[in-house]
Amino acid sequence: MQHLLFWDPVAIDLLATDSLIKATWCFLFSNRITLVHTIKLEFPRYKDCFIMEALCAIGTPLDDLKRCNHCRMYLRALFLLDIVTGDGLSITVPAWNGEPYVTPHKELSWSVYSKPPKSYWDIWRY
Repeated sequence: MQHLLFWDPVAIDLLATDSLIKATWCFLFSNRITLVHTIKLEFPRYKDCFIMEALCAIGTPLDDLKRCNHCRMYLRALFLLDIVTGDGLSITVPAWNGEPYVTPHKELSWSVYSKPPKSYWDIWRY
């Protein structure tokens, strides 16, 4: 998948949470510095992908991406397979109903997000 949207400063400002990573990215971008690295995040499951990249790939508008990202963060889901059934054909009932997937080992690594309004969930489910 292409990562170009994630290098768009407008998208970064809307989608990224305030953090050291976002601040560093903004500094690099505004100073025209390119960071070269060999870090590669491995997907935990075969044929998995990031939820946000999947939404970008289907052409989700930026405003809808922002709302979906809020839902995703509330659900504490990063990968597509975090929210789909075992056969990968449908979204799980908890993810559909807006119920966070809480796992003790990830509890401290996720930001606390308020529950998104119904209008956000309508876009998430679309």
